[in-house]
Amino acid sequence: MREIDIEKWERKVHYECFSQYDRPTFSVAVRLDVTKLVEYTRSTGTSYFTNFLYIASRCLNDITEFRLRILDGKVVEYDKISPSFIVMNNDNVIVTCYSELSECYQDFYKHTRENIEKAQIPEKRESFNTVVTKNDVFFVSCLPWIDFVAASNPYNNRDEFATSIPRLLWGKYVREGDRYVMTMDISVHHALMDGYHVSKGFMDIQKALDNVEDFLGK
Repeated sequence: MREIDIEKWERKVHYECFSQYDRPTFSVAVRLDVTKLVEYTRSTGTSYFTNFLYIASRCLNDITEFRLRILDGKVVEYDKISPSFIVMNNDNVIVTCYSELSECYQDFYKHTRENIEKAQIPEKRESFNTVVTKNDVFFVSCLPWIDFVAASNPYNNRDEFATSIPRLLWGKYVREGDRYVMTMDISVHHALMDGYHVSKGFMDIQKALDNVEDFLGK
């Protein structure tokens, strides 16, 4: 982790402006072509959610702005951020789960599936049912039951650090013609990034989705 020198930061004016807003966050939702990921998941018998989680995590880590946070009145950059995501356990209660991002897809997949399986056990709810206290995370939710077109996220804007954490949300993938598509929403703090950075995140994710076997392995 390193502290950003705001006085020398190219976003100084933007940061000082948007950090004063009552609601400094914005979100963008797009339709992604997930055809090749659906096919890969089916052919390998793997989890679509976990595969997409890995792709999104890797792509967003490559963009500096997604690793920035506002911590104790300072802007800091983390070397790596990992997903803190929502899991529904077997009695339909949601709990918070976490998996540290690994460069190795197989390692990330194994550990994430293990964590999800544990989180789905109602008796283990208390060990998971707290918000992850790690700072180097981003938040993830999934609505696999519906194909939505727009979304919003809950924020406590009095908590500047939590508000600076990006939020990802995606829904059910559906067939459109001969393709599968899925809506994904990214919500971020405008003091730390602009629409360009969010757009780059989407474009990098789509590029990875178009080259799934190169990204995840054959």
